[in-house]
Amino acid sequence: MLEELGIDEVNGESHPSLLHKLADGASLSPLMTDLEDQAAEDIRQVVVDPLLYPSLREVGLAALVEIEAFEYMLSRVATRIARALITYRKLSPDAVKWFSHHSEVDIQHAEQGLAILEEYIAHYELGTDEAQTIAEITMRENVFIRRYFGEKALATAAGRVEQ
Repeated sequence: MLEELGIDEVNGESHPSLLHKLADGASLSPLMTDLEDQAAEDIRQVVVDPLLYPSLREVGLAALVEIEAFEYMLSRVATRIARALITYRKLSPDAVKWFSHHSEVDIQHAEQGLAILEEYIAHYELGTDEAQTIAEITMRENVFIRRYFGEKALATAAGRVEQ
């Protein structure tokens, strides 16, 4: 987590600095301030939105499920995304380092995440059915589209809005 936040730079560059390199390489740097402001607003909104679950233990499990799903997905597609950006957008390997880094480390993170999910469920004595229900609610729609591209993109992907 410290690595993701840019606090632990022991293993090289922080993830935020790698994202800035990606933005620079894609000529998107002028958009970064607005994107960072929107991300901060999104976090504030998540904090003030009504909770979907009756207690923080369920909220915690839902958050872990979403994080684990993202790590798993990214570990499987990051290399292909990096190659596509190099091939079709002509970005440098250094610019896409955020993706190439994740293709290397997220396989291990995904494996660790599964163990953490099991430990969390055991620690809070969540039943199998309860844990599965929370996971299914969390992942009932494409959480990646909703979280990173917004509600309209999610509705469009689900065929609820014409493009």
